[in-house]
Amino acid sequence: MRADWRKMDEFGVLDPSKVRVPTLVIHGAGDPFAPIASQAKLFSRLGDADRAWVIVDGGGHAAHLEECGERFVHAVVGFLERP
Repeated sequence: MRADWRKMDEFGVLDPSKVRVPTLVIHGAGDPFAPIASQAKLFSRLGDADRAWVIVDGGGHAAHLEECGERFVHAVVGFLERP
């Protein structure tokens, strides 16, 4: 499945403060589409204090499909298995 990225401006109406569930943000350190400043803005505005932000070294926008995929999976599993 592929996302249609032609209307990126539509994502601007999303309000991170309305996300009120535990949230994991994963960012590939080499992601050319999602600058770290944008991720920081998103993360800081999330509406639930139970949150984590993992930066995957060596990853890009599709870190889950890249050589660092194992680190991506480890981050997800670690977040889900927290006490």
